[in-house]
Amino acid sequence: MLSLIIPVHNDARRLMSWWKSLRSSLRGLNYEIIIAEDGSTDNSYVVCKSLSKGNVKLSHRDKKLGKGLAIRTADKIARGDFIGYVDADGATDAKHIKEALAYLKDYDIIIGSRYMSKNKRVLHRKLPSLIYNFLARVILSTDIRDHQCGFKFFKRRAFRTVSKESTMNHWSWDTEIIYIAKKKSLKIKEIPVKWTEKHGTKVRMKDAINMARNLILIRIRH
Repeated sequence: MLSLIIPVHNDARRLMSWWKSLRSSLRGLNYEIIIAEDGSTDNSYVVCKSLSKGNVKLSHRDKKLGKGLAIRTADKIARGDFIGYVDADGATDAKHIKEALAYLKDYDIIIGSRYMSKNKRVLHRKLPSLIYNFLARVILSTDIRDHQCGFKFFKRRAFRTVSKESTMNHWSWDTEIIYIAKKKSLKIKEIPVKWTEKHGTKVRMKDAINMARNLILIRIRH
């Protein structure tokens, strides 16, 4: 069974815009969805609560934890043999979920990559991302092209292995778990995904600078 975690923070409108499409893409799978609602200040909690029925669960926190910690908290109620998470804006096409699960037969971790396929992206967002990924490859000695794509799937044991050693709670968590996985010699496969630029991105310049600084912290801590 797949436990699909969706971290949500003030994402009610964006989540609902692709919810039906997501459920359609999961048709035929044995799955549960865990919405990790992370201290939203809009109506996200109300919307997420209305969705939490049947095989949809809600992990709610009154105070914002950060993406990484919200996912780790949601994992406590996950029952799946496979753990995956996707961003709430639906930027990555959900059709790739079944593809990722198929690859997990031979790999421990599947990572979506925006840079292995032709995806349009505005320059002022693409350039910082390219620079960040270049720095990540240099500082952390990885061969991953896209560390930060919010589309990652794991065998349950692999997820627990990297999760229990992670220390980052926010955006840098995506990169940290890759570095931990590399250190643990887990088998990782990066796959091209169809990705659509979404308005209202929450990664600000301040976040980008902190993420770059955190690359050094990740290297030191692990």
